[in-house]
Order: sequence, then structure tokens, then C-alpha cells
Amino acid sequence: MPNPMAAPKAGGAAQASGTAPMPLIPFIRGATEHAEPFFDSTFTLSASQQNLGPIDIASYGYLRALIVQVNVVSTGNAATVALQEDAPWVLFAELAVQDVNGSPLFGPHAGYECYLHHKYGGFRNQVDPKLYPNFSALTTGAGATAGSGVFLFRINVERVPRDGLGALANMNASQAYKVRGTINNLANIFSTAPNGSVTARVRITGEFYSQPNAADPSGRPQATVPPANMTTGFSSRFQPATNTGANTIKHTRVGNYIRNLTYINRRAGTSRANGETDLANLNLQWFVDSRLLTNYQIEMLRMRLAEEYDLLSTTFEGAGGPDNGVFVLPFMVEFTGKAGYELRDLWLPTTQATRLELVYSPANAGVLTVMTDDVAPRGQVFV
Repeated sequence: MPNPMAAPKAGGAAQASGTAPMPLIPFIRGATEHAEPFFDSTFTLSASQQNLGPIDIASYGYLRALIVQVNVVSTGNAATVALQEDAPWVLFAELAVQDVNGSPLFGPHAGYECYLHHKYGGFRNQVDPKLYPNFSALTTGAGATAGSGVFLFRINVERVPRDGLGALANMNASQAYKVRGTINNLANIFSTAPNGSVTARVRITGEFYSQPNAADPSGRPQATVPPANMTTGFSSRFQPATNTGANTIKHTRVGNYIRNLTYINRRAGTSRANGETDLANLNLQWFVDSRLLTNYQIEMLRMRLAEEYDLLSTTFEGAGGPDNGVFVLPFMVEFTGKAGYELRDLWLPTTQATRLELVYSPANAGVLTVMTDDVAPRGQVFV
């Protein structure tokens, strides 16, 4: 469990003897939001992958999230540029956030999985980074600047912005959280790459809470740490091979509360688009210790996800629409019926002995990526 600084205990001003203590002002009311850029570097894309980091995350208060922005600039192109299926996100072969001991908090995830973490994780009200006003998909065709574009996404540490649950103490510069990753090569980003120069400027900004004072200006006691301080959220993946017909996928990440499960179905050796075809009309069944948890036909699950994530388009791969081969089972929709800002009542409890399984029967063999968002609590996490 990360511990970059021994955070102070929640508390406030001492009360007079014999009087009832005043209730604490909540952490999120006493804290202020803070943003700080800490990385800005430009890479010239080539036939080889390139290392990114490790990069120390700026030390300040309590870490909430990282915003990653990428500006891709292509010049002097004369080729007819075409993209790989997971572009532009696949510019990152992988990204990870590590705690102070080097163990993973986030990932390692491929760039496309970072996009899904942002879109389906339930961390902000605007779910699809393709809908941001400065998003510009990598251009295609034979223009001199074909292959250029801009995209952003967020890597989340905090799990519930309504009260700061999961934000991590981050005040010790000698024990920094770190970002590391790999910039992909041209062939993995473009099916036909630009034949001029292509650069990618990568910028990372940290989002933080300040540490509140023990008392506000009126002397009222304030919580100085987030709820259930040092509660930690994790995002991980595993990728089992699947066969034609019935498959029972045993989930390897159990032992904490599961907040969200995101899946990517790819047909072997081909694409998510073919993986989407292989999902048509399927029943998806989840079992916990051999007891049926839930059972959805894929089309009905997609209807539910459109409601919970405000997917405003029916166009697969379009902005605000569903994604080929992707389906999600969320456990954080009970507060408003939308994903995120939850009270945690639907989180799925598991132990190391829990057998969590997905049963489904794709039309062709392939690979299923299973992304697990789980939370290790420290104290009372339920509201």
C-alpha cells in the first residue's frame, strides 16, 4: 500500500471539557483543488518504440488524477496515410502509474485501455474524450500534414470525486509516485505511415487536493485527510485467449471491492471490429462462487450502458458512441443511475478465495482483455 508520507489523522480543534465535540467539516470542503504540469517532452516517431520515463509526479497535497495531452504534428507527407484500429490512443504502447515502492496503481495499460479507463471508469461527468472541444483525430489521406491530431485523457487515482475517496497523500518529494510508459512505433499507430516527419509532444498535468488546516478561519474543526485515508484504487488487466464456442473466463484480480469491469473482445489475429461481430446476440453470464450474478444479452447490456454513460450516438467508434468489441459491467451507478460519484453500495466484495467468472460463447477464437477497477479500503468507505 502506498505511503509517501505519514498523513496526519483527521481531527480539529480541541473542545472544552464536558462539551460535545463539533462535527468535522468534510475534507473536500476544507481542501482546495490544485493543478500542476510536471512533464513536457517531444518525441520524433520512428520505426522503434521509445521509453517514456520513469517520471516523478509533482509532490503536492493529495493526488487525484493525471491529465495526459498529446499533440501529433506531421509535416512533409506525400503518402496516403491510414490508421491502425486503436489510433490515436495506441500512440502509447503502454502507460503505468507506480506507487513509491514501484508496485502498480494503474496498468501497465495499452493506450487504448487508457481511453477506456477514462470513458467507462465513472470518474467525471463527461465520459468520452472524443467529445472534448480540442480533440482532433489523427488525419488521414495524402495531405502534407496527414497524421496530425490532438487527444487527451485522464488517469485517475481518486475513485469518488464527491468526497475525495482514494486520493493519496503526496507530500514527500523523496518518495514520489512515478509515471512510466512506452511511445509506440509508426507501424503500430499507422497502417500506412506518413513519409515525412512525425513528432508527438506529450504533456502531463497532475490534479491534486491541498491539505486542509486542522481548523477553518472560524475555528471549526476540519477533516485533514480524505475519507478512509489511504484507501487505494487500482486498475489492472489480464488477457486470456478464447476459443470458438463456450468459454469460462476466471478473473484473476480478486480480493478487494470491485468497482468496474471493462472487456475488449478481439478476434484472433484481426480486430475489435471482428470481435464485435463475434459478440452479436450472445448471452453474457457472470458467476460468483458458482452462483449466477447477472445475465445479459449483449444488446441489452449495451442499452444499459448507453443510459449509464450518456452515450448520445449510435455510431460505433464515433464520438459519444459505443466501441467495437467493448462491453462493461459497472458497480458504481447506484447514486443517480449514472456511472460514478457513487455511494459505494453496489461495489462487489471479493476475497482471495472468490471465484469470479464470465461465461460467453464468441463465434470465433480470439483474445479477451479484462480490465479490473478495484478498491482496497482503509476503514469505513460506505456513506
